[in-house]
Amino acid sequence: MVHHPDKGGDQTKFNQIGTAYEILSNPEKRRLYDLGGSDAVERGHAPGEGGGDFGDIFSSMFGGGGRGGRAKPSGPVKGDPAPFALELSLEEMYIGVLKKLRLIRTIACTPCNGKGGSNSSTCSKCSGRGVRVIVQRLGPGMISQSQATCDGCRGAGTIILPKDVCQSCQGEKTVKEKKNAEVKISPGTRSQQTYVLIGEGDQLPGQLAGDIIVTISEKKHDRFERRGHHLFYRQKISLLQALTGFTLYIQHLDGHQVKIQSKEVIKPGMTMKIEGEGFPHSFGEGRGIDTGNLYVEFDIVFPTTAQIQGKVKSLQTALPDNCLVQNTPVKTPGSSGQQDTIVEAYPQLVDLATPSSVENRLHKAEENKWNTFLHQQEKTAYRSGGGHDDGDDEDMGHHGMGQPACQQL
Repeated sequence: MVHHPDKGGDQTKFNQIGTAYEILSNPEKRRLYDLGGSDAVERGHAPGEGGGDFGDIFSSMFGGGGRGGRAKPSGPVKGDPAPFALELSLEEMYIGVLKKLRLIRTIACTPCNGKGGSNSSTCSKCSGRGVRVIVQRLGPGMISQSQATCDGCRGAGTIILPKDVCQSCQGEKTVKEKKNAEVKISPGTRSQQTYVLIGEGDQLPGQLAGDIIVTISEKKHDRFERRGHHLFYRQKISLLQALTGFTLYIQHLDGHQVKIQSKEVIKPGMTMKIEGEGFPHSFGEGRGIDTGNLYVEFDIVFPTTAQIQGKVKSLQTALPDNCLVQNTPVKTPGSSGQQDTIVEAYPQLVDLATPSSVENRLHKAEENKWNTFLHQQEKTAYRSGGGHDDGDDEDMGHHGMGQPACQQL
């Protein structure tokens, strides 16, 4: 508008602006210019790889000289990454698992090489620009200009006659592809951790296939709760067990049993720590694998009124201001009919009720370290990858508009 002749602008410069727009808004002319500059555009074909870049045309028209300006991107553009949320059980996150995903993705049509057909020609309605410029004169020396997608070529800049339309993609330039992909989940994986399936996303004509970013989430467990790299387990014990001691067996996430014993008085609110029975982790520091802890939180079951009827005096003599209940069943090794693996534990009583306790301060420091590692992982996510294999033809869900569809096998 600044250089429009009706606004007092220079006609020559205005024509140069129009020429620049005509080249840069047309995919074919833009491609030729990338390969051979203005000469290639005038000839209609490129002499070979190389040539000018976008900076040349603006430098020659608006000053600056030389071959300055923005550098031409090297190689094809990569498609946008597609997000995918994968929910895992605590067992899968503890042990590690190979998960299979079904994909429906968009790829460039192979028979027509993503062109939609053969013998395409420049759209006469938009002159290959893909948009139509609408100019309205509002008054002397004043105009209004707007643009809209060309309805003749739907913004492509080229049209294909019905007889030349590709039978594979029906002129759409892309087709849907069904396949399977695999993502290997490492032991100790946490919520919000990501895995990258390189080149498994959508591929539009003239682009490299994008990636799929798999983000892990955690299913709620019926027995364990995960907090950072540690496991928490609530265990009911009778008042008799709390006072006189006990031996218990806890079934772990991978099937082995952890044997814990106590010969001390367990008071309400006490927590028992078993080192090395939590989740494996490394923080990516190359120092090997560490393991979190298992914390057993106790719920003491007090007897009912009926259970202590007729025993009040004897209880008052033996246990002033206390109660006595029958013992509750405890799972023992081999109760399932199979030989169980038992891990002998050496528990410690720790303080988790006080926010400033040593144990809570340790957990806070671990979480800060994990968040730092997670931030670094996000910045280098594309270093990871995933494989694939042939899949079947079941229906799949979708991530969203224009994104590959995937679901768990």
